[in-house]
Amino acid sequence: MRIFSILVLTSFFLLSFSQDMSGSVAFPEIYNDFTINPGVAGVISANYLHLLLNHETSENQFSIYTGGKGYFLGGGYSDEVKHLISGIGLGSKRFGVGYYYRWIFRDDRKAYSWRLGFLARPYKWFSLGFSYSRNWGDKIRFGLALRPATEIITFSTDLDYNNKFDINSMRLILNPIKGLYLYANWNTGNTYGFGIRFDILHLSLMTCGNNDKNSKISFTTFSRLLESILSPRIKNLKVTISGKYDEAPFLTKKSFPKFVYNLSRVILSDKRPDRLLIKLDSPELSFAQYEELRELLQEYRQNGGKVILYTDGLANGSMFLASVADSLIMNPMGFVNFTGIGVEVIYMKRLLDKLGVKADFVQIGKYKTAAEQFMSDTMSKYMREELMDFLSKLDTLIVSKVSEGRGKSVDLVRRWINDAPQTASGAKQAGMVDTLMYWDDFEKRYGWKKAKKLNYILKYRNPISYSWADKAKIAIVTIDGAIIHGKSRPGGILWSKSAGDETICKIIKSASDDKSVKGIILRVNSPGGSAFASEMIWQAIKRAREKKPVWASMGSLAGSGGYYIPSAASKIYADKLTLTGSIGVIGGKFSIRGLLDKIGLNVNSIYLSPNANFWSYSDTFDIYQRERFRQNLEEVYRIFKERVLWGRGRLTPDSLEKLAQGRIYSGAKAKEIGLVDEIGGLQVAIRDMAKKLGMDKKYNLKFYNQYEKPKLIKYLRYIGLDDELVEDLSLISSKITSRKLFKDNIYYLMPYIIKLR
Repeated sequence: MRIFSILVLTSFFLLSFSQDMSGSVAFPEIYNDFTINPGVAGVISANYLHLLLNHETSENQFSIYTGGKGYFLGGGYSDEVKHLISGIGLGSKRFGVGYYYRWIFRDDRKAYSWRLGFLARPYKWFSLGFSYSRNWGDKIRFGLALRPATEIITFSTDLDYNNKFDINSMRLILNPIKGLYLYANWNTGNTYGFGIRFDILHLSLMTCGNNDKNSKISFTTFSRLLESILSPRIKNLKVTISGKYDEAPFLTKKSFPKFVYNLSRVILSDKRPDRLLIKLDSPELSFAQYEELRELLQEYRQNGGKVILYTDGLANGSMFLASVADSLIMNPMGFVNFTGIGVEVIYMKRLLDKLGVKADFVQIGKYKTAAEQFMSDTMSKYMREELMDFLSKLDTLIVSKVSEGRGKSVDLVRRWINDAPQTASGAKQAGMVDTLMYWDDFEKRYGWKKAKKLNYILKYRNPISYSWADKAKIAIVTIDGAIIHGKSRPGGILWSKSAGDETICKIIKSASDDKSVKGIILRVNSPGGSAFASEMIWQAIKRAREKKPVWASMGSLAGSGGYYIPSAASKIYADKLTLTGSIGVIGGKFSIRGLLDKIGLNVNSIYLSPNANFWSYSDTFDIYQRERFRQNLEEVYRIFKERVLWGRGRLTPDSLEKLAQGRIYSGAKAKEIGLVDEIGGLQVAIRDMAKKLGMDKKYNLKFYNQYEKPKLIKYLRYIGLDDELVEDLSLISSKITSRKLFKDNIYYLMPYIIKLR
């Protein structure tokens, strides 16, 4: 309040000596000069309320206006005239068009006037304006404004046109520090003036006048924060983490990339909150998502922040995450199911035999066991070897991080696992949690209700900007789900989510053609899929690299086709536990002749060549066909390795072959052997790219949605059950039921999916 009082007194003092300001059609103030160029109503980004006191030689005037994106309205009262105004606008940050109408009441007479305005800002240093008026001097006005080299200085000039061009005004604006603006103005008739404006939080205060002893003062409040030296300090931030966070969300689903990016913007900023209050409400994250979020919270703690976490219960993944907290609080009726890591793989050969269905698949690479569940009753030594290797690394990481976070020995953490599950009181006694407390008590003690939400703080971190240029962007292109030929699908009852090559290639081209996008990061979370579709996306990435940097951030799954695609990127990031690699090929078909016999259907076929039944679902491959198909798969395998070698420069054909054969690696191991460049999540990749491009913090992210926004009828076709009901059967069963994927016969496909419960 002291600062505000000083500014008000300063303004009234300046009111006696300063001079009137006439706005520019090329640089109208969003809250003050819409009467000069209504086009500004198309570019405004916040709602506002504006009060104006205007003193002229012949009269005094009071006005009040309100406006926002696309509209303004209000009225004014003076010694002689009353008026009402309304206006509409349309546009974006770089373009605006608007219309203004005024009703004038003078004694018993009524009049009107209107104005049409246009505003364009094609470059960060240049603005162009135009207005046409009726019953307002019938003027046509053109204006241009320049910002030479910096936004600190803005110069504008307006020209009137009445059969010839005449200079209307010239204006100079200085913005030496955030929130302070100095004005100088010259008008026709040798009228000149000066003014000053202060912006503080949501309030803008301006005063000015001219050498004819005309003066005015205005107050404006905004719904959004203004750029100023002052910025509110948020002490407590509250976040609820619940349910699933998709890498590529559809409609109302939550986005993991956006959530973590927004959280990092707040808790890793210079003005980070003192405490982060987290409520875990049955989160269903993947192990890579848990890892990335945990690393973010750990960095926040290392910078001095405090994490207070409340939960009703803990499982393997949530225990891994919650262990990073400074204080871990549990509901007294909660349970800890920290039972340790394990997997179950369902083998379906006997079921298929009973149904009369025979799986006939050919694999290239002894570890390429993606069809094993259909062709065998037991786990092969190759799949067992891979699963044991990966699970042991997952187990070691979780135990070590829980030990580190809770400040307990590894042996004690192992005893927690062996003694699981635990009641809340047992967990408290064992040291797994710090405090037992009901939610109502937690709310009161830690001020949950008074703490600010993430969206609230983001609003404060995004002040109104008077820049004419958009911030440079980093594009985030998500490739989530099985890779198919065609358009992406969000999943349904009989098919899982998929990333279609037509959709993804279109998005990559759009990002590479967008001049405001300076770099592209692919967020890949895929077990692979169609070999053809993977190649199409790989080629699109290769073409995009010719225009700008393309990096990749790999989530939980980046195997087979899910690794084939990011191998085209110039730099690859992965979490320590990202399932990576599976460089191999599989292909084949199912024969349902036995099933047809069982249900009384007889197939009569006529083939004009020995291979006409190659893809028949009533026959298996014969010896010649199987060998011919194997040769085709060998060629596809060779292309796969060529693509990896193109992007992974330090590998050789011999060294890659030793790493291939369909083998799966953790992200940490993949970095050791050269399949990955850096360990870190999406946020690390974003920060590194921004630094590489010299963007510092002056950039925005542009998220591309891999799903089309469907119309109502189309939307109904997209609605399906939870993907887990399909995926829990096995990887192949979930992917093969995708109608699009089913049309392909050669796959870059991972042998399994592992979920952290």
